[in-house]
Amino acid sequence: MLNLNRRKFLQNSAKIAIFALSINSTDNLFGATKLSIPKSQTNSKMAIVYYSRTLNTHILTSYLAYILKADLFRLETIQNYPENYDEMVKTAAKERESHTLIPLQNPPNLSKYTHIFIASPLWGMSLSTPIRTFISQTKLENKILIPLITNAGYSINGALREIENISKTALNSPLSFTFPYKEKDKRDLKSYNQSLLDDKNQQGIPLAFSNLQDNSKISTWLKSLKL
Repeated sequence: MLNLNRRKFLQNSAKIAIFALSINSTDNLFGATKLSIPKSQTNSKMAIVYYSRTLNTHILTSYLAYILKADLFRLETIQNYPENYDEMVKTAAKERESHTLIPLQNPPNLSKYTHIFIASPLWGMSLSTPIRTFISQTKLENKILIPLITNAGYSINGALREIENISKTALNSPLSFTFPYKEKDKRDLKSYNQSLLDDKNQQGIPLAFSNLQDNSKISTWLKSLKL
């Protein structure tokens, strides 16, 4: 079982600070598909695969990767999405309606993992296109599949049905998570989230992580996994 109380978490501050440095570098944050976590700190059975455009999902999965000692893979697209929110909404709608699959940069090989966490922002009540593409092109049979859907407070049932239908795999303990801000209301959300990654407390923990540390929903969900 996981010990997630605050005191235990703060006792690991030095390790978190080292991990934070690795995920906060420009190369890892925007270029590499896999974040650098020391081998001694990883659980080779678990992988977290995610896509993040505004860094909301990046923050959540990076935090969970440390807690779970899981390998973390960030999906990158060959062609960049629009930075403008309104243009992005139109693009996402077109891709959803046409069931578009898009080219990905170096998608990870998950054959050695037993537990796969699939993390996606909710796009128009559906999966993000990069995650839909990855699931469509990856064999996930006989895997323990755990979905993480970041959203603005909407139902994630449609996204869960998509994952289940495409992967042909039963889902375990899905997590729906809502951040304080959404891009529709905060157009500089990506820059804001980057500032939370850059801003660290006295223990060297990014503010982005400490904001999640006391979240009861995450703690309850992690305990329910019984890993």
